[in-house]
Order: sequence, then C-alpha cells, then structure tokens
Amino acid sequence: MKEKQVRLSVYIPEDKRARFKSVCAIKKISMNQVVSDLLDEWLKKNESPESPSLTKG
Repeated sequence: MKEKQVRLSVYIPEDKRARFKSVCAIKKISMNQVVSDLLDEWLKKNESPESPSLTKG
C-alpha cells in the first residue's frame, strides 16, 4: 500500500524556481522527486540521536 501524499508549499524567488525547473527538465526528473530526495537526506542527517536539537531551550 502506498503512503498517502500531502502537499507542501514553500516560497522561493521566482528566478530560483525557473532555474530549478529547467535543470529538472534537462535531467528528466520531477521537481517533486528532487525535493522529496533532499528532504529524505535532511531528515536522515537531522533525526539521528547524535544530531543537535532543532529546538532551542
């Protein structure tokens, strides 16, 4: 069974989005897949027990 997909919106400069879209098209990969892969890498790095807390306190 596939996991339910949800939408995530972010604001970035228009020129950065255009560059991102162009490179994804050239590489024939979806922008969604790139962002998802980057989030997976970030979570793997930051959810580990030895990583510093994301919250201050």
